[in-house]
Formats: sequence, structure tokens, C-alpha cells
Amino acid sequence: MTWEDFRERRLAPLEAAGGRLIWQFNENEELTRVYLDDSVLRGGYAAIATFHFGNPNFANAEPFLQRYRGQIPYIALQDAHGGESWWWGDMLAGFRTVFLAEEPTWEGWLRALDNDWVAAFRHDAVSGGQTWRHAGRDDVLAAIQRQWQAWRWWENPRIQRPAVSLVALAPEDEFEAGRPESGIAIRARCWWDNTAQGLPKTPRAEFVSLTIDGKEAAAELVEIRNDKEALQDVYYLCALPNPQPGRRRAEAVVRIVETGDTVSRAIEFEV
Repeated sequence: MTWEDFRERRLAPLEAAGGRLIWQFNENEELTRVYLDDSVLRGGYAAIATFHFGNPNFANAEPFLQRYRGQIPYIALQDAHGGESWWWGDMLAGFRTVFLAEEPTWEGWLRALDNDWVAAFRHDAVSGGQTWRHAGRDDVLAAIQRQWQAWRWWENPRIQRPAVSLVALAPEDEFEAGRPESGIAIRARCWWDNTAQGLPKTPRAEFVSLTIDGKEAAAELVEIRNDKEALQDVYYLCALPNPQPGRRRAEAVVRIVETGDTVSRAIEFEV
């Protein structure tokens, strides 16, 4: 398929459906320039990836990408890797794309891309605890940074990474690990450091207890491993094959490994 064919048969329908094409990375500078130059002239790639899980900063690895500053927006790329988004938490809590909009909607995001009202930020162990940023417009970067209290996720008690994920699963939740054949199951995943492949590596929080409607409930530890015994998933599961109908409440308590502090998370669900 030629580039012109791709534009007509793939890109045009994608844009008509409200989607956009993102440039990730290519080691061939000449080819990269061909595609991005064409995108500047008549549209195509709507944004350029900067921060990434595999390469800390594409814009540093390929400095010529700075040529497109102010012409194609810069974003932080969270492309999907791994089977469970929970085990992608180190990346999700490390770098993000922030944009200016009247409402946090997909339409607002598309308008921000069209106008380069976008900035990428990274603040994690990879950045050495420093804040890295990329933006195509200085005025946009200044406007976003003036509102840092509304979006800054590091060292901000108002926006903290959760230490436990707690969900109620039903038989129809076909894409969820631990879903029951009947009734309801309560699943708790604790906070772990993850690998670059989106797998649990080192626990940062330990399961303490689970209560349902104020009564202690037994939860079974489930570990999923591959053929080489490498851990793929780990969670606690409480099966309720014949739950009482009505509004129910579940609460999980976990202990933070580093401090010994306990934190809880509660959910309500309908049976």
C-alpha cells in the first residue's frame, strides 16, 4: 500500500470517525521527515510521541523532531502493553498528556490537537524526580502550568495513585480476570511496581482484609503464572455465588510496605 493509498483508505475513514494518527518512532530520519513534512502540509499525523515506556524521551533520541515544534503537537505516548492496565501503573503514574479545553471530552481533546493546546509531562524515577516537559507553544505551556494544582499527580495529596483496586465482577464481565460463573465476585488488586512489559514485579502494598456489608469476608489469593513460572497477574478474590439482592458495600484494607500505614478503598454495587 502506498502512502497515498493509506491516506485515502485508512487515514480518511479514521479521521471521519473521530480518530487521529500518532507518530511514535522510526529510526530512519529521512523517512520520518517525509511523513511528518507531508503531515505539516496537508494533515496526517496529528501528534508526535515524546515520553514513552521503552524510550524515556523520543525527542531527545531523535533531536530533529524538535523541527516540528509548533507545527505538530507533542504528546506522551501510553500505547497499550500487557494484559491488565493495573500492572501498567508505573507508566500511567509517570508521564501524561495535558490539554486545554472547556470540558474534558473527546471533542475537547480533538480541538486541542488541532490548535496545539497540548503539553506532555514526565515526573517519575526515570526523570530522576524532575519534571520533564514538551509543548509546541510557550503560551499553552504557561497556561497549563498556572493550573498545576488541578492536574499535577506527583506530591499532591488530592491526586494520589490508589494502593488497591477493588471491583465487583459479574458473569457478563467477560474481559475481567476472576469473573464468576454465577453470582458476584469481589476482586482486589494491590499496588505493585511493574515491569516495562506491564507485569507485576515488586509489591508496594499488602492485602490485609476484606469486608462486605461490614462483615469480614474470606478472600483467596490467586496467582497467574506462565510456563516459565513468571508472574502474570495476582489478586485476591471473594466469591459470592448466591448474594442477597439489593445495594451492597465492600471495603478492602491494604498496608503500604514502605511505611506500614493502612489505607482502605470501598465500593458499592447492586445485586
